[in-house]
Amino acid sequence: MRLRHCIVNLAALSGALLIAACLQAQTKAPGAPSSAGIQQSPQNSAAVGSGGPSISIKRQIAGDFTYRFISDDDQMAAPTPLPAGPTPDAAVFIPIPTAIASHHPKIEIVDKARGTVAQIPVAAGQQIPLTETSFQLAHTVYVSVQHEGKAVTDAFVTIADGSHKYSMAWQLKATDNGVAQFSNAPLGAPLTVAVNYTGHPSISQTTTLLAGAAKDGFHWPTINVDWPDVPTIAPQAPAAAPAAATDHRAVDDKQAASTGDRKKENGGGFFSSLLNEVFALAVIAAIVYGFIWAFNKGHIKTLLDRAGINTAELSSGTQQQPDPFAKPAREPLTPITEGTADPFGGGAVIAAAPIASAAPAGPRLIGSAGSYSGSIFPISAGVADVGRDASCAVPLPNDTNCSRRHATLSIAGGAYTITDNGSSNGTFLNGVKIPSGAAQPVRAGDEIQIGGTRFRFEVS
Repeated sequence: MRLRHCIVNLAALSGALLIAACLQAQTKAPGAPSSAGIQQSPQNSAAVGSGGPSISIKRQIAGDFTYRFISDDDQMAAPTPLPAGPTPDAAVFIPIPTAIASHHPKIEIVDKARGTVAQIPVAAGQQIPLTETSFQLAHTVYVSVQHEGKAVTDAFVTIADGSHKYSMAWQLKATDNGVAQFSNAPLGAPLTVAVNYTGHPSISQTTTLLAGAAKDGFHWPTINVDWPDVPTIAPQAPAAAPAAATDHRAVDDKQAASTGDRKKENGGGFFSSLLNEVFALAVIAAIVYGFIWAFNKGHIKTLLDRAGINTAELSSGTQQQPDPFAKPAREPLTPITEGTADPFGGGAVIAAAPIASAAPAGPRLIGSAGSYSGSIFPISAGVADVGRDASCAVPLPNDTNCSRRHATLSIAGGAYTITDNGSSNGTFLNGVKIPSGAAQPVRAGDEIQIGGTRFRFEVS
């Protein structure tokens, strides 16, 4: 009897050792990080002689910069630190990605210390002097609106230059803490910020943004309103500034390539990994089966009794015992019947954004999901372009899924139409993708999806 118990104990110990060895092997399986042999991508290389098209950048200003290439058809590389030359006056050669080189590329350089952006068209073999005058855009502009020291909500904030080539709008929400945010605003040109609320005259300020602001963005002088009926909230701790937009597609591609390189370095392959997984599962299944068998035979109870542990509620023999490994029953999930599934939110349910009382009269686009949820864009011209380009009547610079001139809204004789301009990701009207180049009628209440942003079209 004692010999059998010793054998059972030895088997359990051996199984535990096998599980530990398998887990250790799994941590060293293909895909684990390795510092040896990781290849630097061409995007990060500043070496000459790669064989493909390249440009050179000669720094004439000190700072911490990142860069990326963008084509006219919305292909873009991941942001990368701008390398420094061997000497302060030496040019740095940077290869242009092959997929972008033939599509009228431009390079976008962000000065992280000053919060400014430079966008420069490039051609193969070109040398670009990087100076302070290269940076013509402000990365982020913050506009604080208060009433008697409290943060204002529900007001409508707009920013525009004199020619309206740059214009954006922001509807203040409770989560904004009274601060509207605008991106890629032009430097050195007068900009006018206006605050509107139903039943009150507009309050506006005009300021020219100059280079040299803090890296967290340009902070517009606080606008104080004296409207007694405007909604407010108590001041809250300021939230951290949002991180710069990242091209997730490029990041995912780089991570996938790096993972493939690490698999090759570790000498692993598909069949080797599969064999390891099967072996580990077989050992675990054997241990679990032996544990259940020992429990049903009463060996577990005997071991616990000898160890001085009370097992009065356990019984051995042939009596029916509850399965110690059975999972407890779960309550059924209550189906969600309200809201609209957001395809860009991983299936999360997002309630439709309410129409703000401060919305201007006339046709307008109201953001209901995506980066511009809650924003209102009035359509004042007969033809209004919608896209990522700052010169569009409805600019969406923060939406990387949106093309530069994605679509066009047209107004003629009281009728409204929308036309997709050959965009990369298409334009959707009430959930249906419309054909490129063919004008489609739009009515009040229709839902329009452009890039990663969903709008509701309203007319009043």
